[in-house]
Amino acid sequence: MVIVCGIDGSANSREAARAAAALARRERDGLLLVHVQEALVFTPPLMDQPVALTNTTQLDLELERARKDLAREGQRLARFGIEVATQVRTGLPDHELIAVAKAEGAQRIVVGSLGRRASTPWRFGSVADRLSQSSPVGLLVVRDARPFERWALEDAPLRILLALGSGQPTAAAVRAVEALVLRGPCELTLAHVYDPFHEARRLSLSDPSSAESRSTIESTLAREFARRFAPGLAPERRRFVAVPARGHVAETLAELAAKEHADLVVLGSHGFGAVHRRLLGSVSYELVALLETNALVLPAEAASKTPADRPPERVRSVLVASDRGPTGQRGLGFALALLPEGGRLVLLHVDVPPTSPAEAWSSYQPIPLPTAEERRESRERIRAELEQDLPAARRGLEFEVEVLEASDVAQAIVGAAERHDVDLICLGTHRHGRMASALLGSIARVVARLSPRPVLLVPPPAQV
Repeated sequence: MVIVCGIDGSANSREAARAAAALARRERDGLLLVHVQEALVFTPPLMDQPVALTNTTQLDLELERARKDLAREGQRLARFGIEVATQVRTGLPDHELIAVAKAEGAQRIVVGSLGRRASTPWRFGSVADRLSQSSPVGLLVVRDARPFERWALEDAPLRILLALGSGQPTAAAVRAVEALVLRGPCELTLAHVYDPFHEARRLSLSDPSSAESRSTIESTLAREFARRFAPGLAPERRRFVAVPARGHVAETLAELAAKEHADLVVLGSHGFGAVHRRLLGSVSYELVALLETNALVLPAEAASKTPADRPPERVRSVLVASDRGPTGQRGLGFALALLPEGGRLVLLHVDVPPTSPAEAWSSYQPIPLPTAEERRESRERIRAELEQDLPAARRGLEFEVEVLEASDVAQAIVGAAERHDVDLICLGTHRHGRMASALLGSIARVVARLSPRPVLLVPPPAQV
């Protein structure tokens, strides 16, 4: 394998060359230094070679000077003990670097950065900008080569901040980090920026701003991301950080990278075009411009196909939503039949808060609504009754009882299942006709549609 490094004689590109050489030493790869003399080119019909639309004599002089500069740079990089090759090309730098990477089967392109600057969805001009969204392989944008040199030559740990999102881009970033961890000492921080209001709704938490809700959200996210994306990273070699979004996600990640003193930020990219970025936004494109440290951008195509989530080999935890009636008892009975010894049962009841009558009925004398203290006492009483309903013979099972107040019962059930990390949701159902289901709705149907976890629906006994 080979690492392709774009170099144009500037101080930034020489910084990139040193980082690329250090990376090549650690990964035992060759290094290919590529100078692209920027010029407009086209390929005439019936010809294989492109023709440059510029003064030929001047171009030849510049290319010869570039070859000498590359030779000197290769000699300076000899201290890394790697094989260095050089190549001079003519054309558009980003296009030519991609062409070289494809032809050489390169695993990475390394370029220098123009520094931190204000970000805009329509930003053009920088080779790093264009490559961050178009490179078919990982792109390393270098601002400071010293951390890579210390990592390669002195065994100093490389401080990596892995930005976690969702889908294939994050999977590609995780695979790149796993490879780096195997090559040398690393201090790894897994970082995710979340929306507190979205996560509170997803997990059925009433107060997104409370310290308790924030702790629940962040512990749940840590468990989910570790299981989904980082099973190959040993727990003692990683640290998870979840931070609420403050403004744009890229701005929050850039602030976190500076706070953590990260040597390298690794993130995935969808590779959106300018119009798509303007409409949907692109965290990777914005972040590369905002960072004051090095960035490794991985395209989604760099990840192997993500295998489908396998179901658990055995159901060991079940959440049962109980309405304190025969319907809930049927779900509880099936859950107990499924659970093995040592399993975990979560018994949940959702208490719907009372509401005031609409203004159209204001002429009627409303029933006094219970106070907050009365509702709390009612939930405690329901909890005690549910605990009494649990079977006396526990068979070594672990039981949890939760009573929460929520207007959206289906979302509350789904959120509780996420918080308790159960393998299965078990619900009893009523035997409504189609018209009744359409008019009244069905909590079980909504839970089955919303839940990312398997749902077992237990119908009432057939009438004989």
